[in-house]
Amino acid sequence: MQKLESEFAMKDLGPLSYFLGIEVKYFPGGIHLTQSKYASDMLKRVNMAENPNSVHLQAVKRMVRYVKGTIDHGLRIISHSSFRLYGFSDVDWAGCTITRRSTTGYSVYLGANCVSWSSRKQNTVARSSAEAEYRALAATAAEITWIYILQDIEEKVARGQLVTQFVRSKDQLANMHTKALGKDLFKFFRESYVS
Repeated sequence: MQKLESEFAMKDLGPLSYFLGIEVKYFPGGIHLTQSKYASDMLKRVNMAENPNSVHLQAVKRMVRYVKGTIDHGLRIISHSSFRLYGFSDVDWAGCTITRRSTTGYSVYLGANCVSWSSRKQNTVARSSAEAEYRALAATAAEITWIYILQDIEEKVARGQLVTQFVRSKDQLANMHTKALGKDLFKFFRESYVS
């Protein structure tokens, strides 16, 4: 904290309690993250609307009941946990009755802490349950690999082996690979590579 204060103007606001819509509650050995306030606000807005009774709104009613029943659920982050990275994946083969696409779900853990999760339809229709499972496994492996790489980058930055710096957009050589540039700026960047 002292090193950050020497580099940046800072004010200690005390223990973190609310950040970007996420409430932080402390318990011995870790923290509990919830969105109780967000869920409560959503439920209040739903109650202000007219009482829905259409068949199409049954799904909305079901979701609202779920949110109301799980309003205090959240993630527990344990402070003293291992750094073992692992994941679980599953698939609902051809679960969408309209498109026949499968749904991939995964959870990735760092020790006892769930650090990443996803549930989404696969991009294409799988021809077998085995193909759908392999696609789910590939998505999980890609996420685990990404988290591993992020940890490696963080360690290299901490050791000074990798230095990150802000580069203004007009000086950013990588822009020629990602953006449509004016002719003069493109030529300038191109010359930096070719010279």
